[in-house]
Amino acid sequence: MEFLDKTFIKSKIADSTAIFQRGVRIYNNGAYYCREFDPESGRFEYGDARKRC
Repeated sequence: MEFLDKTFIKSKIADSTAIFQRGVRIYNNGAYYCREFDPESGRFEYGDARKRC
């Protein structure tokens, strides 16, 4: 498993700058965060900030 960073998300995942910026705002507001992902299987795991592990 690898942890996502902003550079990877912006260059490889986000469809546009607007979508990336929206995601950054959601993350900064504490709504959701990405815990980890497995690029080989395409599995991404997100968590509700109110239910942190």
